Amino acid sequence: MQYFFLILALLLSAFFVIFSLQNADFVTIDFIITQVYSSLALVLVSTLILGIFIGLLVSSFSLIKQRLKITKQSKKLKELQKMIDSPQAEKTVDPIVSPKNEQTTPS
Repeated sequence: MQYFFLILALLLSAFFVIFSLQNADFVTIDFIITQVYSSLALVLVSTLILGIFIGLLVSSFSLIKQRLKITKQSKKLKELQKMIDSPQAEKTVDPIVSPKNEQTTPS
């Protein structure tokens, strides 16, 4: 699997170099109050890198939220496991949920 990503990265890099060499024309980028005169390849590369950075930044928030939720769930799981493993677990069972106190209704 690592070789797949390595080969994919090399192919994308080669494509990127060829694309940059073929798009060496200069373009003018108009911002609100200024203009930038640069090669098309550089503008496209900059836009790609900026897009990747923004995508990683946005996805990092959901990853952090997910990891916090996993940590919280893991702590709760450990607490519940500790309650099950303790010798007093039989005594602290809720009588409503306990199968020992189940009452059958006459049919």
